[in-house]
Amino acid sequence: MNGLFVTITGMHHYLGKSVLKPGTLVLLVKEPDNEYDENAIRVDLVPVGGVGYVANSPHTIIDGTMSANRIYDGMARACFARVMFAKGGFIVARLEPSIKAQVIMVSIESEQDGEYNGSANGDFIDELRTQRRE
Repeated sequence: MNGLFVTITGMHHYLGKSVLKPGTLVLLVKEPDNEYDENAIRVDLVPVGGVGYVANSPHTIIDGTMSANRIYDGMARACFARVMFAKGGFIVARLEPSIKAQVIMVSIESEQDGEYNGSANGDFIDELRTQRRE
């Protein structure tokens, strides 16, 4: 499955496509109990959670990428993918089955009124936390 590309879609239902920048590592997770698509593959941004799905419709798949249907049976329960670029309202990512783990460094710097201020891989997680509140 190395070298295969997928289209990520549905980001507008979550945090938008701006959180998936080129080079970002995402986790693709099979959702066999998804009520809308038995071959659904959710796209997670660790540690934020779901940010979209692997496209599975001819209307949302960019030429040269694979649909969720085409990779589902050959994929493990979960697999990493790296965001390569954006095209229109879609994101293209390359499957990275050789990557087995992702380390995210989080440091809590202070607590005030039950709110924690910290940093994780720069200020990226703080930026996402702010977007989720809006």
